[in-house]
Parts: sequence; structure tokens; C-alpha cells
Amino acid sequence: MNRLFFISIISLFTRVFGSCASFLVTLLITNRLDISDAGIFFFLLSVVNFGSNIFSMGAPNMIIRTLGRHSSIGNPICLRIIYSSFASVIKFTLLALLISFAFSFSNFEFIDKYTIDSNFIYISLSVFFTVMILLISSCYQGLGKSVTGSFFQNVLTPLMFCVSTTFFYKYIDDGSYSFYFKLYTLCIFIVFIVSLFFIYPEIRRLHVVREKFKIAERMSFLNLTYVASLQQCMQWSSHFICAYYLMSFELAIFSASQRTATLITISLIAINLVYSPRFSKAYHEDDFNRLLDLFNNARLTMILVALPFFISIFMFSDNVMGLFGDDYSLGSNVLIIMAIGQLIKVFFGPVLMLLNMTGHEKDLKEVLIFCTILGVVFSVILTSFFGLVGGAISVSISVVLQNILAANKVKKRLGIDAFSFKLAGLR
Repeated sequence: MNRLFFISIISLFTRVFGSCASFLVTLLITNRLDISDAGIFFFLLSVVNFGSNIFSMGAPNMIIRTLGRHSSIGNPICLRIIYSSFASVIKFTLLALLISFAFSFSNFEFIDKYTIDSNFIYISLSVFFTVMILLISSCYQGLGKSVTGSFFQNVLTPLMFCVSTTFFYKYIDDGSYSFYFKLYTLCIFIVFIVSLFFIYPEIRRLHVVREKFKIAERMSFLNLTYVASLQQCMQWSSHFICAYYLMSFELAIFSASQRTATLITISLIAINLVYSPRFSKAYHEDDFNRLLDLFNNARLTMILVALPFFISIFMFSDNVMGLFGDDYSLGSNVLIIMAIGQLIKVFFGPVLMLLNMTGHEKDLKEVLIFCTILGVVFSVILTSFFGLVGGAISVSISVVLQNILAANKVKKRLGIDAFSFKLAGLR
């Protein structure tokens, strides 16, 4: 367990570094673009994040769960799962890419506010390369190389973007949101090439595999795909609804607040990277005592890391939002509301990942269907009546409700009580 704790800390530092790089991206954009253009840039990033996670389907979790159980890409089952996952995702993503190319030849306006016609091709390319990076990172994560996976998935792209914009700043004549988004797309492409180069020795045998999913595996893949799609709809629906009801400058404030509030959950993401394959292995070996220990240790680490971030945001919300510019200080209350929701999410621990890694994705799907529908309803009503604050409240309600229901499923299926806040110590 000491080794696991050490790996968790290294992964956490990697994730913190990635979050700092993403936060720096937010700072760069908000300080170099006017608030309306910044809102459009963040909207384009939201589309890319949403699209890439939708088009990656259930493949990342399928790969992590399988590799975590068998601990080797060379295992025939792992080879079949990885090959079938990559093949399914690439076919689906390329089809979507071709459709998007058709849109790129015509003007397209999002609710008469976001003219993004010329960026459709870059959105499509960004989505495709990001999907590939997600799949490659999941291979590393399943093999227990969570730091490497996190580096490619969360760190390298924002870091490269920050370095390139800073180094070439004086040579940049076109300071539009479109230019910065194209530069971000280029960074994603470079990260894809680098990650592919490093993972190739591990997956070079895939070209000899021609087996497809077996029936049970296909059903599991489809359920994981539904779960992944619902998670993204729930996560990003409020953003798109805000884009409909709010002006672009308000969307910039909403985006900056949301991206800052998620700093609280960096421990959740980092711990998931390390623990998810171990959850799968413990469950499939029927070692429920170890599963409980893993959950408690993961949860304790998450809370200890998240609390300082929350306290800092809660006490200095005006100062934090002021970093993005004077116009953004209006979002201090929005930031606090979102931060409260994220902290509650951390207190419940990795309940969503636990359901995924133990084969209970059907239960998670039921939770997400209910929460997604309710979240959209709340978001439409609250945003239309209360604007920015209403959007923030709807996000927090959705996050808290999702974790309450998922924790109930975990207790029912695995006997792990996530409602009890008496934390086990590290062992």
C-alpha cells in the first residue's frame, strides 16, 4: 500500500501540473482576447472536449478495465479488446469527421452569436486527435503507468500551447480567437504524434489481430458507451444551454468559473488514473476487503488534497476571478457555487469509476439517464430565470445528485458505504 500511495502522489503531482497548465491557458486567453472572443474560444474548447469524449465511446474504460484485470497487452483477451475498441472508435470518429468537413464549406452560426463556420474543420481534427490521445492514455493507465497516461492526456497539450503562445507572442499579428484555436489544434496534433511514437512498441502486435468483440464484450462496450455519452451530456449540457441563453461575455465568465472550480477535483481525476485498474483487479479476484481498502484510501487522499483548494477559492474568490481581468470579478459568486458542488463530489469518492470498473455500468447508466434529464430541465429553468448564477446552481445540483445516486448503487451492489464520512487511514 505504501507503493500505491507513492504512485498516487506522483500521479497527483502530474495532474496538478496539468491543471496548472490548463489554468494558465485560461489566464492567457482571458488576458489576450476581449471577453466576448474569450467566450467563443472556451465554447470551441467545450465542443472539442464534449465531442472527443462522446466519440471515444466506452473504449477508454473498456481498455482500462481489461488491462487492469490481466496486466498485459500481450494477453489474447487484451489484444482483442484493444483492437476492437480502436477499430470501433476510429470508424465512428472518421465518419463524424467526414460529416463535419461538409459543414466546413458553408456558413454556420450558433444561435446567431458564435460564427464558427471556418473552425469546423479544426474542431473535427481536434476531436479526432484528442480521441486517439484518450485511447493511448487509457492503455498506459490500464498497464499501471498512470503518470505517463496523465502526462499525454492532461499535461502536454496545454503546456505546449502556453509555451508556444508565450514564446511567439511578439510575432503574433492575428490575435483573434480563431487563431488561438487553430494553434491549440496544432498542439493536440503534435501530442498525438508523440504519444503514438511512445505507445507503438506496446501495441505493434495489434495489426495481426482480426478478432472482434464477443457478444458479452460488445454488450459491455455498448453499456460503457452509453455511460460515457451520458456523462458528457450531463457535464456539458449546462455549458451549451448557457451558450444559448447568455451573451458571449457571460459565457466567458461561466467558463472561467467552471474551469477554476474543477481544480478542486484534480485529486479525483488523479486518483482515478491510479486506482481504476486496481479496482477492476480486486473485484475480479473477489478480494472485497482490498476493494474496500482501495476505496477508503483513494477517498481520503482526494479529500485531503481538495480541501486546501476549496478553502482558497471560497476565501479569495474575488481575487481568483480578478486574475482573468476586471470583467471576470462578476463571477465570484458563480465560482463559489460551483466549488461547493465539486467539493461534495470529492467527499463521495470515486463512486462513478468504481461502478464502471466492477462491471456495474448498467446501474451507472440508470443514474446518468435520470440525472441528465433532470440536469437539463434544471439548467434551462434556472439559467433562463437567473442567468449566470442559475447556470452555476444547476451544475452543482446535477453533480451532487449524480454522486448521491451513484453512492447508493455502490452501497447496494458492493456493500461500500460512501455516505459514511468516517474515513479509513492509509495502511
